[in-house]
Amino acid sequence: MFLKSRDFHGLLWAITSFNQLITAQNGQPMLRAASIQDFPEFPGIRAFTPFKDDDQADVAWFGVSVLRSNAVIYRQLRKPVDWRLPLRDETQFNDWKARTQKIGAQLTPLKIAWYDSILPFNGHVGLGQVRSKSEEDFQLVVKAGLALAEAGGSLCLLYDDYRFFLSPEDVRDFGTARV
Repeated sequence: MFLKSRDFHGLLWAITSFNQLITAQNGQPMLRAASIQDFPEFPGIRAFTPFKDDDQADVAWFGVSVLRSNAVIYRQLRKPVDWRLPLRDETQFNDWKARTQKIGAQLTPLKIAWYDSILPFNGHVGLGQVRSKSEEDFQLVVKAGLALAEAGGSLCLLYDDYRFFLSPEDVRDFGTARV
């Protein structure tokens, strides 16, 4: 048997493929005969967003091993109507932080990039308005980013696929290029 790859993830995928060839015969482990040449058709980042956002290893491992993802994007901070709530309340923050540390312990050693994400315009007066000037929002984003970095992850600020309305304060202070 010979497993070969160009990089860490290639070897990880080779090992997971190898594990799929192991079976049992008469109560003994048996390896099916095979010759496999596998390489990504489109090399680069392949991300996976679990439908169940928690710290369960099986959900993350499904996306990583079956889909051959090398990035996982969670939505834990997008769950509440207001993404700020779990960051403002220390009990909720500590619960979220413990979950992110479990995720980091599972994915970081495998060199899988992982993120939690925020929709920055959700959950405040004037829903749908980005508050670019809010010091509170800035500090909460920093708090989330630091906690994720400590656990080995990153923060994803989602601005795509939405029409953003500027808050009146931002228009007054920064202007707008919109017509």
